[in-house]
Amino acid sequence: MKKQLFFMVMASILFPLSVISQNTWMSIYPSPEIQDLNDVCFVNEQKGWAVGTGGAIQFTGDGGITWVTQHKNQTWDENFKSVYFIDENEGWVVGWSKIYHTSNAGQNWEKQTKPYALGDLEDVFFVDEDTGWIVGYYKIILKTTDGGENWIKISNDINSEKNFFGVYFTNAMHGCAVGGVDFNFDSCSIMVTEDGGNTWVDTSPENVSRLNDVYFINQDTGFACGYDGNIIKTTDGGYSWDVKYENNGFTAINIYFYDDDYGIVTGRYEYVITQDGGETWTKYYIGNNMVFTGFDAANDTAGYASGFGGLVAKTTNRGYNWEQISDTTPHPPFNNIGFFDALSGVTTSSNTFMVTDDGGYTWNIKDVGTGFKFRDLSLPSNTVGYILSNSNYKLVKTVNGGENWSVLDLPALPDNLDYTRMQFVNEMTGYVCGENGYVYRTEDGGNTWQDKSLTTQPLLTGMYFINEDLGWLISQDGKVIRTVSGGNGYTFYDLKYNDKVYEPLDIFFVNEQVGYIATKESEIFRTEDGGNSWQAVSHLSAGVYNPRLYFADDSTGWYKSTTKVFFTKNGGKKWDMDVNYYSTSLYDMAFLDANLGWVCGNNSFVAAYATPLGIEKVPDQSTRFTTFPNPARDQIIISAIHSNDRISHYQIYDLNGRLLTSSVVNSGRQKVKIDISGFTTGMYLIKVKVNNRYYISRFLKN
Repeated sequence: MKKQLFFMVMASILFPLSVISQNTWMSIYPSPEIQDLNDVCFVNEQKGWAVGTGGAIQFTGDGGITWVTQHKNQTWDENFKSVYFIDENEGWVVGWSKIYHTSNAGQNWEKQTKPYALGDLEDVFFVDEDTGWIVGYYKIILKTTDGGENWIKISNDINSEKNFFGVYFTNAMHGCAVGGVDFNFDSCSIMVTEDGGNTWVDTSPENVSRLNDVYFINQDTGFACGYDGNIIKTTDGGYSWDVKYENNGFTAINIYFYDDDYGIVTGRYEYVITQDGGETWTKYYIGNNMVFTGFDAANDTAGYASGFGGLVAKTTNRGYNWEQISDTTPHPPFNNIGFFDALSGVTTSSNTFMVTDDGGYTWNIKDVGTGFKFRDLSLPSNTVGYILSNSNYKLVKTVNGGENWSVLDLPALPDNLDYTRMQFVNEMTGYVCGENGYVYRTEDGGNTWQDKSLTTQPLLTGMYFINEDLGWLISQDGKVIRTVSGGNGYTFYDLKYNDKVYEPLDIFFVNEQVGYIATKESEIFRTEDGGNSWQAVSHLSAGVYNPRLYFADDSTGWYKSTTKVFFTKNGGKKWDMDVNYYSTSLYDMAFLDANLGWVCGNNSFVAAYATPLGIEKVPDQSTRFTTFPNPARDQIIISAIHSNDRISHYQIYDLNGRLLTSSVVNSGRQKVKIDISGFTTGMYLIKVKVNNRYYISRFLKN
């Protein structure tokens, strides 16, 4: 069978337990999860780290071909700004108020204690395994002499407008910190120390914009760069500075010198190069839709840049040419999501849709032609599903769980009006609604449609049908519209509370009597009499773009806001935040039951709500591939047993069912080498696609 039973016990989504409190939200697609990366650090051309939003720390041991997520924060309250390694094992990451340290190449990251200091941490620098500094907002300067076990606050002035964004030390005593006023780019700040950071001298030049980075070639010669394209140079250790380059359209972010003469300064969309020790600079454009945020050299010629959307780019000729080495697969926003069962599901973007057969870990595009503009989907059974397309008034249908799809016609609306929502209550009977009060009903699976439109012309924003005849529509003008006859007649109710009319955005009914509505004003309404009356039961201070509701019973439910998911167990009277994805906008939510659900959003983001069971409960199914060596230290080789078999995809999970790495094997191979040097010691699960079927096994990292 295509769908293997062992997937049903894989951690993250499979055979979740019946105790809701044990469940959790886990990001499952894409992998590595797409984050905005703020900085990179490479200790050689093969080994490097990238850090960014969502607490992302990613490691590569093969020059950026594959990446392992060593750390991320499911609550998204971490945004790492800087990473620094002094060798292949010892490194630090800082951002917001967090400091993390590793002594084993990132296999383990431990949080270090930050002294009380107000402001975000922006940059970290070490001269050896013991001595280092961190700088940040409100003139934060922290110092350690024991590798971060103890950090001492040297400076922090909450009354100061000055912030530090970059720090560099030529030795344990002489260093320089640079920055400026956050929203006044005409004012820079430079401080120099000669006693290891205990005392500092202000050497800020006049008429220089905010500075973002600083680099010293030697004890005396250094450079700083920042806004308005300013590049300034010192030849006396930072006590005096001369402007060497200005360009109002260029924001300089990072600076590095390969030798005394050859240097590069990178910005968001362009970079400049000098070959004469910073006296003259030549500007180049990055191109290829790449946006840089960080840079680090790997050796005398190679360098890596980080960027938005998980971008990692590489140069092998000191910056003259750049190649994107991160995943170039398009990641459009996922606007709708639904599942037939625990494994098979559908998601839509604007003009394409994709299917999964492994619970959302991987997705494959389905092609039904061009001219589609997908708006909504409905999966009434474990085999039948429908997708609504507006621009061409089409309905895309499957009757075999998403394997094959056909295209049906919807009634065309006048003046290019749009349908807004769709729901099928069973495999045959469904409804679509839209602008100007248009409503249509089908009783034969979408082949023919009956006009059930309203006599008024409101913008209908949602609907929910309990059965073929009983349902509710909601409209932008604050109406709840009930039908008990499948659209042959309607009763209108105002959604009012304390004489105020609210605008409903989503509606969900648990049974014929109990239902819920989410409004534009962040109010949650509840009815216990089938919609005859509505009571405001709670107010959520959260973004309300495209909210979604789901209730497993009359008390247990979830609410999706713009970036957060909330949970209630008392009928909506009190809501607790389940998860916050911060910079990831969530567009849709779908549940199969109280134990298994998904959300989707921008950058093709998918997260699953389930119980992580651990891979010790997963049976070994490695009947078509071998893993060697096992145990392994830095590398494993997976091999198809039969010479004519081909490996096309693999994924590795940790003991908690967390997806660590996923890779598509182009053209298919009989043998694939996988770098595991960044993994911690322990047991792992590997899922391998041989030919058109997945198999699973374990291996031990020692």
